Amino acid sequence: QSKADFKSQSEKVINQLLTQLQTKGQLSDEITQRMAMLDLSNQEAVGAFVRDLSTMTAPLKDKLYEAYLNSILSGPLTHAANVTGNLAQTALRPFDRVGAAVVDVGRAAVTGTPRERFFAEGPLDLLGMASSLKDASRSFLKSMSNGFATYGSKLETATAASIGGRTGEVVRVPTKLLSATDEFFKALSRGGTRYVAAYREAMAEGATGTHLARSVVQKVQSPLQSEATTKLLTDEALRATFQQDLGRWGKAAIHFRNEIEPLRYVMPFIK
Repeated sequence: QSKADFKSQSEKVINQLLTQLQTKGQLSDEITQRMAMLDLSNQEAVGAFVRDLSTMTAPLKDKLYEAYLNSILSGPLTHAANVTGNLAQTALRPFDRVGAAVVDVGRAAVTGTPRERFFAEGPLDLLGMASSLKDASRSFLKSMSNGFATYGSKLETATAASIGGRTGEVVRVPTKLLSATDEFFKALSRGGTRYVAAYREAMAEGATGTHLARSVVQKVQSPLQSEATTKLLTDEALRATFQQDLGRWGKAAIHFRNEIEPLRYVMPFIK
């Protein structure tokens, strides 16, 4: 998701919540001042503000559902399954990259076009993930602290939070742990994919030998990246944590479930 898209979506969500507060007569000067000072490009600040507004506007039914959702996610087996699934997906990815390189050798030979996948991608993926362990750990702790998620989620709730205060923070520990675990694996994925993307770009430019190695390092360390690379990093991270876009029918199923209150309890998860 681009910064422009995030800012646009943030404005839309915040305006809806502010309208609800105004309708209820709960739009205080403090909230208005916080809104005026809010940096809409700061995802963490926006997330905290939306969470606070959500707890003020959430009806009782949403508070009850939030408590229910966290109760069914509170078991250790649930989180063990999430870790195992993410870990398996992440561990197998370097082997998938080598397999894709084998297929690409045949494709390039038949079509007479340049190769697009390379055997070095597997080891580079591992190297990138290993180098991202510290970032991944920080992402985990940050998400546990404030419930912040970069993008994507296994949770399909309509609001950021419903129960306010310290009680809400305690109630949301299971969902925060689920999201924080996914944030850890997303950061690992981005680290590995960044090395792979840099290698592909360097190969496309015709780099070889020591120049190839230097080019990869420069591209990995550069704060600038193409739109295609940004999309690849996001897509791979979502895939690593089983958070891919559900498509039209999946979104329709979520909308249908949310429209019929009892179905939220029968089918809490679609993904």
